[in-house]
Amino acid sequence: MFEKIGTMVDCSRNAVMKKGMVKKWIDITSSLGYNTLMLYTEDTYEVENQPYFGYLRGRYTLEELKELDNYASEKGVELIPCVQALAHLNAIFRWPVYKPLRDADDILMAGEEETYKLIEDMFRSLRKCFRTNLLHAGMDEAFLVGRGKYMEKNGYVSRPQVVLEHIKRVTKIAEKYGFELILWGDVFTSLLDNTSAEEIRAKIPQKVMPCSHSYYSETKETYLNIFDTYSKFCDMNWFAGGFWSWTGFSPDNRYSISASIQAIEACRERNVKNIIFTLWGDDGGETSRFSLLPTLFYVSEYIKGNKNEANIKEKFQKTFDISYDEFMLLNLPGTPSDIEGLHLNYDKIHLFNDPLMGIFDPIIKGDEKEQYLNCAAKLKAVADKGGEFSYLFRTLQRLCEVDSVKADFGVRLRTAYKTKNKKALKELVNECDLITQKINILYKAFQIQWDTENHPGGFDIQDIRFGTIKQRMENTKNKITAYLNGNIDKIEELEEELLYPYLNPHGTDDFSQGHRWWRDIVSPNVLSMLIHNNA
Repeated sequence: MFEKIGTMVDCSRNAVMKKGMVKKWIDITSSLGYNTLMLYTEDTYEVENQPYFGYLRGRYTLEELKELDNYASEKGVELIPCVQALAHLNAIFRWPVYKPLRDADDILMAGEEETYKLIEDMFRSLRKCFRTNLLHAGMDEAFLVGRGKYMEKNGYVSRPQVVLEHIKRVTKIAEKYGFELILWGDVFTSLLDNTSAEEIRAKIPQKVMPCSHSYYSETKETYLNIFDTYSKFCDMNWFAGGFWSWTGFSPDNRYSISASIQAIEACRERNVKNIIFTLWGDDGGETSRFSLLPTLFYVSEYIKGNKNEANIKEKFQKTFDISYDEFMLLNLPGTPSDIEGLHLNYDKIHLFNDPLMGIFDPIIKGDEKEQYLNCAAKLKAVADKGGEFSYLFRTLQRLCEVDSVKADFGVRLRTAYKTKNKKALKELVNECDLITQKINILYKAFQIQWDTENHPGGFDIQDIRFGTIKQRMENTKNKITAYLNGNIDKIEELEEELLYPYLNPHGTDDFSQGHRWWRDIVSPNVLSMLIHNNA
């Protein structure tokens, strides 16, 4: 039996969940048997002596965190801070006061005294808010640690040495404030190429607990292999799976459930004590965490030993006053044909694919309009019933309505242009206005969803994104009109022959996970680093 069963909600990728919604999440999860919650906050929490830390990012105040900790405790939930003490701190480097602490990329300068003063301020502030003695300090994906300013100052030092010394320093600070550290496991597995497992085991401070994680497999063997690797250098007490909330606007409950079941079985087989499920918000936090309620519910029942899907669905409807199968319709925009498999977030690709450059036009199959209209009708039927979560269905209904017109717009535009079909081009001019109108309707629905769940900080990025695609539609309309009026003799973007966007070096298709990142969807051209890092 697991000791800790919980979720980790990402509040760092612009969507900082409102205090009231965190309480709602605690209410729901505690009623289902979850006893742990981590709020993943890279810089989105107040730190004493650090006014620029989380500045204008919708950060939680210390008083808010205290209130949430008290509320969670009353509900039998252990609220565990989940922060970063090495990498994933790109947002703070926006401010000049932190530039001296930057090694490379989004990584703090290990070995620098000012770095440890910052970390001490972080831990001291957290200590004032949380009753738990556990602190998840992250440190994952610090790929370039010791290879930037650190190397300029200290010369070459092996990566394992830099990381292990940093862990020791941070552990001492944590101990000072009564915290035991949890760190993402790849901090340690990344060292195996250069340091033996025995050496790592000997050097890891005693109270540091690695947390292995995997979100991308539907086979138990994958997780067992991960645990076997970790067991070489630590006791396997923590594992993090994933509830897929990070691919675009829509969730992937089917895949989340399938992968989580296999992870649970592997954890049981290897006697892993604590299991959490992450809800990441990569690339802007567009997916509502509450859209993963089917996964949240199904997994809770499975852990309790209930493997009867019909019974799970019946209990879900009694709990949330909406049918399980209806809630699962929120998956559809990402895979509009309702096919099983990895979530490919077509919805986001089709929304932001540039109408003139058409980067992703070569993946258009021709049945997108029918598929999206079908999805929109199903989602509208649920949204029209009203209810607590109707706004989730309305947002994705509106998204499907946009994509039903826009998905193949670029293909039809190129065809009309290449064949010099002026009648079709005139119709596409009017369609530009139609698409913009539908985008405006989607924007309003999405804003309602955001304002219901999240702090306003971070929505500015969504304004930028929606504004960008509307401006591109306006530009497209103007260029077609200029061409039809004879003001220009060609539309240069449409002269370009399009290439398949997923061709890998072996000459085969590499469309394995779609495109999560707006910056990679919207343009092949260079975006400023500020937008690149904060998006």
